[in-house]
Amino acid sequence: MDAGDWPTATGVAVAIVALGVSWLSLRAAEKQAKVAVRAFDEANEKEQQRLERRQKALRAAFIPVADETAEWARDIAAALLNTPTSDAGDILNITAPSFAAEYTQAFISVIEAGENQAVSMRLAKILSTTQTLSARIKGVNQRRLHSLNASERALYLKDAAVVHAQALSVLLWADGREQTVSALTWDEVRQSVRSLDIRGGAQTAVLNLINRFSPSRDPEDFGGSQRG
Repeated sequence: MDAGDWPTATGVAVAIVALGVSWLSLRAAEKQAKVAVRAFDEANEKEQQRLERRQKALRAAFIPVADETAEWARDIAAALLNTPTSDAGDILNITAPSFAAEYTQAFISVIEAGENQAVSMRLAKILSTTQTLSARIKGVNQRRLHSLNASERALYLKDAAVVHAQALSVLLWADGREQTVSALTWDEVRQSVRSLDIRGGAQTAVLNLINRFSPSRDPEDFGGSQRG
């Protein structure tokens, strides 16, 4: 080899060493990337498991609340049926329970958790209807602002049936039989009318009212005793 060939040979050797170093660096980078991806996947899986445990606990805790809400609707219907109707605007005494504050707080907790948008919306609609219905009954008991003629009673009984149907749908979600809640149907409300033991002329009045509302209106879009 001539003396002039040494720089070239040295350069080649340096290049080979550099390539080796680059390859090792690349391999190291690949390993680091794989470790990072694995750590991210593990963290993501743990977070998903945490959310699932939270969701399961939230649902389980809501089972008695959903059940009690359905019973509240039953009690409201019974109180309305046991109160005589009046066309004179008399102050009547409807012996009906208030919607318990702890139930309201349980509803708010689930809504604020935001784990399931459909469920949160359903709970918000239940709260709206229970609050409006409670206010109506309070108005009948305390002032001459609300009457309890046959037409008004049918409206209030319809609301009680809506709450009952809503509560049952949430109960199916809470106990794990359903993963979410589907749109409430008037057929479900009709079934609740029967489940609430609304019979005779009162049942006919409520079903006639429902028939006027359906199928063009959503049963959840106008709770609170709106007229048709």
